[in-house]
Amino acid sequence: MDRLVIVYGDEEVAAIPLAQDSITIEGLKRSNASNAGSMAAEPPLVLTQQDGRWYAASGRWNEPRNRPLRNGERIDLGAVGLKLRRETRPTEAKPGPTDRTEVFTGISEALAGIKDQVRTYAPLTAPVLISGETGTGKELVAKALHEMGRSAAGPFMVANCGAIPETLAEAEFFGYRRGAFTGAVDSQAGLCEQADNGTLFLDEVGELPLSLQAKLLRFLEDGVVRRIGGDKATRVSTRIIAASNRPLESMVAAGRFRLDLLHRLKVLHIRTTPIRERVEDIPLLALHFLVQFAPELGQKSLSDTALSTIQAHDWPGNVRELKHALYRAAVHAKRDTIHAADLDLERPRISLFNASLGIQRTRPDPDRILEIYSECKGNISATARKLGLPRTTVRDMLRKRDEYGQPALSLSRTSAAG
Repeated sequence: MDRLVIVYGDEEVAAIPLAQDSITIEGLKRSNASNAGSMAAEPPLVLTQQDGRWYAASGRWNEPRNRPLRNGERIDLGAVGLKLRRETRPTEAKPGPTDRTEVFTGISEALAGIKDQVRTYAPLTAPVLISGETGTGKELVAKALHEMGRSAAGPFMVANCGAIPETLAEAEFFGYRRGAFTGAVDSQAGLCEQADNGTLFLDEVGELPLSLQAKLLRFLEDGVVRRIGGDKATRVSTRIIAASNRPLESMVAAGRFRLDLLHRLKVLHIRTTPIRERVEDIPLLALHFLVQFAPELGQKSLSDTALSTIQAHDWPGNVRELKHALYRAAVHAKRDTIHAADLDLERPRISLFNASLGIQRTRPDPDRILEIYSECKGNISATARKLGLPRTTVRDMLRKRDEYGQPALSLSRTSAAG
């Protein structure tokens, strides 16, 4: 399928499938040279496919566009550009892993850091732990690591650790021989063996029962599978990628997760960032989803007030919640434009700042930060999560409390790492 690639500067930040013959893109903005800090609206951009070729039309061009777009040709719209990528036949594709970070939509520094980590870690074989809140794209990161890695041609198996009953967990992961237990009428390979020469993704790994954690640790150390009821040891080449939306360190302290297993899984670590910490990505995410919904719901665009509303919302469910909210709004919108009332969002708990988007910052109350910091027993990460603020913001405000007429706080190495 042909794709419309969104380019910010020189970097491709999103690739949207073109699943219909015509698409209208509205709501693009660029910096206003005559008024520093303000944003000027771009005219709508219309892409139309005729006889297998794409034509573009807009109210502002540097040159006439009465010819079809060439593959890879860029359309400049201020800082943001659009580029057509034509589908190529499988026989024309180059062998080997390709860069799959294009699936991460956004231009923020936080997302750029995640992309760099994925590119660095993908060719390796060491385990990767992906931590982050629900809805931040942990499985998307895991798939990119697999598809850009050495085992891209192998299977990508997913184990939902929280949905596997403890009594079946060992059989699910390591398999069994015929007759090993009542109901084992045939031999069955487990997930670790099925993912040989590929990747096994352990989603919500913190939900694994302790009895299985010891067996998983052994597998990570020697790469050998022993089926229940069998005496044969089978060596496999399976890369393990794990994810958790809960802090595993806290689970270790509570005795619910093995420290040695945490160390074995966390050889490499990626933290997925909540979208309240990368507000500048929300307009592109919204565009991506509205184009995705277009074949079913028709092409929709966001009004300025609707865009401001979704940028100010804190999105506790992150990208997944944003996607569902935009889908509902597209269903309820009376016309082609989605307004703030169509979104039906609660009032945001926090207001984030991004100069290019014109959103005001609500300055965090230092007394409130200190109160939560004390409740969390000096744990900065826990304080940040409870306040819904970036960890760096909480850390810096605690260090600079003298700005608010209070003595500066000296953070110990232990609390700063928390």
